[in-house]
Amino acid sequence: MRALRQFPPHNVDERSATKYMYLWIRYALYEEFVDQDVKEIRNVYKTIKELAASLPVDSVKFYLFHARFEIRKGNLEAAQKIADDVIDGIPSEQLVEKMKEIKASLETFEGFCKLFHSIM
Repeated sequence: MRALRQFPPHNVDERSATKYMYLWIRYALYEEFVDQDVKEIRNVYKTIKELAASLPVDSVKFYLFHARFEIRKGNLEAAQKIADDVIDGIPSEQLVEKMKEIKASLETFEGFCKLFHSIM
């Protein structure tokens, strides 16, 4: 992880910055599927969010990865908050539509869970 933190310089182009951000995403996926350290993964996504703000990249895709991670871990409230942040703050139509789909599926899923628990 220290090696990832050594880059980028302040005058980096968009292509290099995007590659750098995908290195962070791959590291987060490695942590999730190999080490399975949820706390470390959340720290990685926090770092990605901070870096995306300072680099010339389209950060919505990284929010999408984060939201999907939270869904896989069962933290639906966090996934919904991430979706809300993207929908409110970032004007990328295609990815905002994906986040709206995630948000709608979360609301449907929560409704299904409430119905299931009331039946049980």
